[in-house]
Amino acid sequence: STTEFVSPPVPDACTLLTLAEAQGALPSAKAPAPPKPEEGESFCQFEGDGFGTSVSVLVKAVPEASIEELKKTDRANIAGGSKQQVDGVGDFAVYDSTLDGVRYFKGPFVVEVSVAGAQSDQQSLTALAKLTADRLN
Repeated sequence: STTEFVSPPVPDACTLLTLAEAQGALPSAKAPAPPKPEEGESFCQFEGDGFGTSVSVLVKAVPEASIEELKKTDRANIAGGSKQQVDGVGDFAVYDSTLDGVRYFKGPFVVEVSVAGAQSDQQSLTALAKLTADRLN
């Protein structure tokens, strides 16, 4: 018998990163529009001046079995060299250069912090992701 996944309350993604922090990665970033409430997820985007430039935070509530599957895939990608494991962010985290972002797991949540259209490196993205992880309860 499969029990239906009931999503825990998802925190507002815009509370996990300040404008000043987003501007550290993308100087032209502007205050985000309030996220649209969606069942089981919250997305916050700080848009920059250039077309397609932004800093974004996506928080999703995910069933435990799915989290284990995702981690397994990430571990395989780390072994294959397409992603790097990142320490000190949430329960488990990876840097994905194709996403230009860091994805981490913390409790029932999967969070992606990414920067589009700006030169950001693994170190600065990890620092951004860590800021959000420390605020995510």
